[in-house]
Amino acid sequence: MKIKHAYKPQIRSLVRTLVSCGCSEGKVGELVKEVAGIFGVTIDKVLSRRTVRRIVLEGLVMARSQLGHEMRHTEDLTMSGDGTSRRNQNYQAHHATYRVLEILADGTVRLADKPTTRFLGIRTTVDHSTEKSKESWIRVLEETTSIYNDSPLAKRTASST
Repeated sequence: MKIKHAYKPQIRSLVRTLVSCGCSEGKVGELVKEVAGIFGVTIDKVLSRRTVRRIVLEGLVMARSQLGHEMRHTEDLTMSGDGTSRRNQNYQAHHATYRVLEILADGTVRLADKPTTRFLGIRTTVDHSTEKSKESWIRVLEETTSIYNDSPLAKRTASST
């Protein structure tokens, strides 16, 4: 389950999947232990809630890094958003649509023919004004750019934005 004191990528992926399916962070460790037991794998230590939270956060950073990489390499980009309110709290959803890079059978890389829509998150705003919507978009793009520029992926491809 661990490689040099770090959980294997398969376990980390399972943890993120369980949380995204609605499993409580506090219950994930016990669930992983039970599932492992069914398959004959003995786990000495249960994943703590804190470890689960860190694994989920790591997934968010990886997703933001991927978004930054895809946006950096696309030729066209459409950003869209929508706002709503519930119980006097305003929410702004953000999406981006663009053609992502695809690797062909011969190993070459090109932009896909069909665009893909990516969810960039939901933010709370003070109101539904254009100014607050713009500020929300700027925060989303700054965070994505910052995470991507600081990532090993940007360093490896030498393509910071």
